[in-house]
Amino acid sequence: PPAIVTNVCADTKQGNANRTIVVGSHSDSVSAGN
Repeated sequence: PPAIVTNVCADTKQGNANRTIVVGSHSDSVSAGN
């Protein structure tokens, strides 16, 4: 069965703050995005 999860956002201690990768997520909260 599918799991119910919330969005997870994370930062690293190192890396380029000007580059962001978003994998497998929705940045909106509309019902159609479920």
